[in-house]
Amino acid sequence: MANFSKAIGITLQHEGYYSNVEGDLGGETYRGVSRKWNPGWLGWSIVDREKRQNGGKLTKNYKIEDDDLTYFIEQIYKEKYWMSLSLDER
Repeated sequence: MANFSKAIGITLQHEGYYSNVEGDLGGETYRGVSRKWNPGWLGWSIVDREKRQNGGKLTKNYKIEDDDLTYFIEQIYKEKYWMSLSLDER
């Protein structure tokens, strides 16, 4: 049986933190979650709060230390990708 905890750990080793690179089709992203494709993701409220606290902008690969954000990252990966592929059953 596939193991989500192991898979998310490996996945996040390859994803950066904050990014908003001109020309990137996904636009603004955090840990691989694109605002363009996931505009209602709950993590954006935490990212936006961090941006406000930093003058409206974050640098590339800026890391936000927030337990709720970590939870929301894991939750979206599990719901959108893991569960949609029924990986718990493999």
